[in-house]
Amino acid sequence: MLDSPEFEPEFYADQIRKMEKRYEKIFKKWKLSWTKYYNEVKSKLFNKQYWIWTYLCGFENFVKINQKSEVTETMLEKDSLGRIKRILKDYFKIKNYIESL
Repeated sequence: MLDSPEFEPEFYADQIRKMEKRYEKIFKKWKLSWTKYYNEVKSKLFNKQYWIWTYLCGFENFVKINQKSEVTETMLEKDSLGRIKRILKDYFKIKNYIESL
């Protein structure tokens, strides 16, 4: 899996900034800390721009599903871990295979 944008990295940077602003407002409505949540996510994704973009795109589905319910940190953590695993699984599978050669 790609771990960085090969073409037009500024597109990804711009999209990430837009999504960050949007989700920060949503977290404020949920009365949760966007900064804490997002810093943990970025750290787990090794601050790779493409992976962060992929993660944030997928977060929209969580927002839609939970827009009328009370969102908790536990719900966010469960969703986050699942999405991070899906993003990173191929990377680590290939990395482990290469290291075993």
